[in-house]
Amino acid sequence: MHALRAAYYGGIAAALALILLRVTDAVLPGHAAKYIAENTEALVYAALVGLAIDLLRPRGRGRANWAIVAAVAVAELVIGWLLVQAIGTSVSPRIATLNEGFLAAAVVTPFVVLRRPVRWAGAVGLALLTAIVVFNRTDFVTQQAESVVMVALAPLAFDVFDRRSLDPAAPATPALRAGFWVAMIAIPLFFSLLQDRAPSGLLGEFSVFGSRVTEAFFGTLLVLSYCALRPNAPERARRGSEIVG
Repeated sequence: MHALRAAYYGGIAAALALILLRVTDAVLPGHAAKYIAENTEALVYAALVGLAIDLLRPRGRGRANWAIVAAVAVAELVIGWLLVQAIGTSVSPRIATLNEGFLAAAVVTPFVVLRRPVRWAGAVGLALLTAIVVFNRTDFVTQQAESVVMVALAPLAFDVFDRRSLDPAAPATPALRAGFWVAMIAIPLFFSLLQDRAPSGLLGEFSVFGSRVTEAFFGTLLVLSYCALRPNAPERARRGSEIVG
């Protein structure tokens, strides 16, 4: 468990450092360096949500823990807001753009602590995705594309397609899980190929928006991959004690 955590968080920290210090720009081809640099929001999101799953979820749903969860979410929200305000200032764009990872984590952190199963999660996820499509031309959705898609994907990922990521007692659904994981890879690739063709009109608008939210799919898949590898014994024990109690 300790080795897995060290690899996961250490890998994310190392990747962020290499990107923010522009080491990747010096050692990788231009296109590859640019693509990797555009995934910093996903790395921040994956680290923060992973920490919530590791440190906050196993503590249960008592008042004391919810107070800690609320404090963490507020801190993430404040940091995200400050980074939004830093856009266009002397702060490096690579740092300012991390706001989307913090803002998404501020919403998803309390969500992953909720007791499973969350029956309404699928409906909420679909409603959020529908709202994103309907309001995709608004300033908020345009500026926070990655964060809103990360938030919309969370209930679908954790409570519909890969329920065992947070609830070891949930029924196994390998086909759903595999399909969702494949979709998290295939959808960004589709948008990338579509944008390369430079379509015009509504299809062009769709491709541009889709290419901007690839970080949301990458961040979600990164968290799910970590959940698939981490031992679930502490959560299983916690769930059992809650049922007995």
